[in-house]
Amino acid sequence: MPTASQAGVYSATLSYLKAIEAAGTDGAPAVMAKLREMTINDAVIRNGKLRADGALVHDMLLLQVKTPAQSKAPPRPPAR
Repeated sequence: MPTASQAGVYSATLSYLKAIEAAGTDGAPAVMAKLREMTINDAVIRNGKLRADGALVHDMLLLQVKTPAQSKAPPRPPAR
């Protein structure tokens, strides 16, 4: 099982290679233009868009968990 860092590197590399293929060149200006046009969807990123400043904006998952008062299970012992 890959770590989160390994999965992120795989996602970035795959997106970069797809942009090279779409641009038809490995020239940086053309590849960056394609990366900014693309929507990135893979195992790590959903609906990702690369902004002009280089930041990647993508969907995230927001979860709501039980409050301690709502939990019925006994507390787990601390991990060693």
